Amino acid sequence: MRTTFHRAVSRPRPVLRLGVAMSIALALFSGGSALAAEAPIEGARRIAKEGVQLYDGGHYEDALARFRAADEIYGAPQNKVYAARCLSKLGRLIEARQVYDAILDEVLREDVPTSFRDAQTVALSERGVLKKRIPTLSITVNPPDLAGLEILVDGAPVRSSDLPALSVDPGKHIVVVRRDPERATTAEVTVSEGERRSIELVAPVANVSVAGAPQGAGGGWIGPGLLLGLGGAALAAGAGAGIWSLLEVNDLKERCDPAGHCPAADASRGEAASAAGNASTALLVIGGASVAGGLIWLGVGQPWQGKKGVAIALGPGAVLLRGRFE
Repeated sequence: MRTTFHRAVSRPRPVLRLGVAMSIALALFSGGSALAAEAPIEGARRIAKEGVQLYDGGHYEDALARFRAADEIYGAPQNKVYAARCLSKLGRLIEARQVYDAILDEVLREDVPTSFRDAQTVALSERGVLKKRIPTLSITVNPPDLAGLEILVDGAPVRSSDLPALSVDPGKHIVVVRRDPERATTAEVTVSEGERRSIELVAPVANVSVAGAPQGAGGGWIGPGLLLGLGGAALAAGAGAGIWSLLEVNDLKERCDPAGHCPAADASRGEAASAAGNASTALLVIGGASVAGGLIWLGVGQPWQGKKGVAIALGPGAVLLRGRFE
């Protein structure tokens, strides 16, 4: 009798197979995440090392670009410290100070690497040295009334509160005080590291247009015409009153005796002649001023003059007549 033996082969249960697959997948996923997290850090370190080599070789612009790129990938105070050093070497001290400030303002977590805190300590020390190198520019404007004025340094507006001590980079700077693009006072100043320089500029005068001067085709003649007409009338009246006063006085003198005694009845005529003389003087002054004002108005406001005409400018303690005559 032949006996046959069959070896039983155990098959894993479906539940067991699912558990094993999930374990493998979880392990792969965890390892992939760690690698993904590690890749940016390594990339940032590689770029930062290139930046250090460029910095040591004196290529500060290229080094600055590397450190900023590394910091974009993985923010670390060490990259910012080197970026500030590059800016300092390039003479951009104001930007360097701003970078140091950003490093010191950052609140670090408790679990950050020790190198992060060491970088903040280095930034604090280097910032103190940098501040002594930054020049200061003191800007004074005369007259001190800044209403309607704009102060610019290298094209950037400056607040009035910063004028007494404005921090600038070493080198040449253009300072402008202006009321508008056509009226400005400009000065050029060069400062060295750590220098304290003062500069004084005279504010441009304010143009004052004659009130009521109509502009446009033909309208510019109305105001000057009125002044000239009134002035002419006043001059004519003043001249007439003056002539009458003189004739009346001569006639009264002829009626007086050689001792200077005049008839009492002529007293009223004498007072009238005196009043006419005073009125004549006043009318002549008013008429002359009106005619002069009308003539000046014609020079300032007529459309045919355009930008090549003359203009009146009033400033502190000064009246200026300026323009271009062609």
